[in-house]
Amino acid sequence: MRSMSQRTECLLVLLVAFAMPVLSSMTSLIAPSTQPAITEDGLRSLIVYEAVVLLALLPLLRLRGWQRAHLGAVWNDWDLPAGALLTLVTLLACGVLGVLMQEVAHIVPPAPDTLVARDIPIATVALASMVNPLFEELFLCGYLVGVLKPARGTAFAVNASTALRLSYHLYQGAPSVLIIPVGLLFAAWYARTGGLWPVVIAHAAFDAMALAR
Repeated sequence: MRSMSQRTECLLVLLVAFAMPVLSSMTSLIAPSTQPAITEDGLRSLIVYEAVVLLALLPLLRLRGWQRAHLGAVWNDWDLPAGALLTLVTLLACGVLGVLMQEVAHIVPPAPDTLVARDIPIATVALASMVNPLFEELFLCGYLVGVLKPARGTAFAVNASTALRLSYHLYQGAPSVLIIPVGLLFAAWYARTGGLWPVVIAHAAFDAMALAR
């Protein structure tokens, strides 16, 4: 494992973490379901999947020399207010894009019930809002941006992270466009500051707002 090239390591990590979500998202475009895209059973499966992948990949990354500091996962007193600020900025960006989609492109967002099932238990929402943000931001920002920024530059790293994030949210249909400002702002924040927790906090806030209906 220690002799593995960084390119091979990166491909392995991304395939294990995201191949199944990307494939599932693409499949939903080919054969769309009449059920809400996000359900209680789906969230439970996602929690289990992401927890298992984390338990599998974190020891590998540790063996390869990745420490918490390398991933930006060291807490400091500014992380909570920084996460709140990032949440507000991202909400504003998504709001502006949403208005432009309706007023300029005449794209009407689907009803919330077509995306998220009602009455998902609060315990499931809370657990998903902790596990999913940690999983996604650890690999999309802490790892992927951390690998690509020194080798290919900040712009490439931010765009690659955003493209991968978008690829497994395409099942949402037109609203998946809103993933673009989210991905750009989250990855750019991490690339600029090196702090993972504000991004995780902002992501958790978005998940909680979307799921708690």
